[in-house]
Amino acid sequence: MDYRGVMVDVSRHFFEIDTLEEVIKVCKILNLNYLHLHLTDDQGWRIELDGLPRLTEIASRRSSTIVRGKSSGISVEGYYSREDIKSLVSLAQDNGINIIPEIDIPGHVLALLAAYPDLSCVGNQLSVSESFGIFEEVLCVGNDLVVSKVKEIIRKLVDMFPSEYIHIGCDEVPTKRWKSCPKCQQKMRALNLENEKSLYHYFVKEMTDYVLSLHRIPIIWSDGYHKKLDERVVIQHWNHRKILNEACKKHPVIISDLRHHYFDYPHGFSPVQKVLKSKSFNNYNIIGYEGTLWTEHIDSREKLFKQMLPRLCVLAEVANGYNGQLGDLIPRLKVYQKAFDQEDIPYTSIEDASITGIKAMLESVCFLSRLITFNDLLYVLGLNN
Repeated sequence: MDYRGVMVDVSRHFFEIDTLEEVIKVCKILNLNYLHLHLTDDQGWRIELDGLPRLTEIASRRSSTIVRGKSSGISVEGYYSREDIKSLVSLAQDNGINIIPEIDIPGHVLALLAAYPDLSCVGNQLSVSESFGIFEEVLCVGNDLVVSKVKEIIRKLVDMFPSEYIHIGCDEVPTKRWKSCPKCQQKMRALNLENEKSLYHYFVKEMTDYVLSLHRIPIIWSDGYHKKLDERVVIQHWNHRKILNEACKKHPVIISDLRHHYFDYPHGFSPVQKVLKSKSFNNYNIIGYEGTLWTEHIDSREKLFKQMLPRLCVLAEVANGYNGQLGDLIPRLKVYQKAFDQEDIPYTSIEDASITGIKAMLESVCFLSRLITFNDLLYVLGLNN
């Protein structure tokens, strides 16, 4: 397939450049051609942009991490300088890999708003989030000055990354703040928009059109899909099968399915047997696959790679055309393990990545119980904006 990728979330937990260099080695071994970096979220902004110093001074650090109501008391901070990015992009290009940057807008922006509170609807001082979830604070998309600032950020990003693709997120965006925001309501009246969801769609189209004007191709998570988008916009599927069915009719689609390709989830939730079933998505009009590693609960290099491997190996085989059974793939997976051993890259054994039954169920339940709140679940199910 044309697109064979992996995503690493470096916002929730920061990973040094040398770890990303190892990810590039993994990509080369597996014949992957895209490394997608999720650079910004509520818990941290991880890239230096010229002329916006507060992004690194304020947005790149949080004082602690709260999980299940308990604070770690350990600060999380770090960002990639312009020189870091230049070096990483060069290394990736030398290995036939393209780095796709993602800034997540207009939601998942608490770190950005902590640095520049005037970009929110309320304008009050906020903090980089120490906890995980879906938050009400979003960009004030009815404010033309905010829209201009976001375009400035995108342009700076484009200047740093030669990738044909630029990812702008657009997932999990509550609209509550817009309902009571005078500027957002005024924008809705000026554009004759029916409701806040239509305002969300306006913003997504405005940003994707802007990326296209810079001669790049925008990628958005499937939440942001709507029928008025330019057909060149790439839709990244993660959880909405109805949207997938609709988007495939005219848009390029990348598959990163929650149930198959979220490699931060335990092996019992998506064992290698389940990853191999990814080939069922070949029935759709897709350009490829991407394994994802969200890092709310991945805070070390060792855990990153043990969650990633060998599941990413299996997905890479599917993306490269493998259509057989797992048993026939085992020798190939062992070849990959030898390559990882040579590079001193950790991985989970094939046996431990193949667990099923009661053990797999219990592992999944324990993980999911600490991953998502009730309100977040309602949002994911489309029952709460």
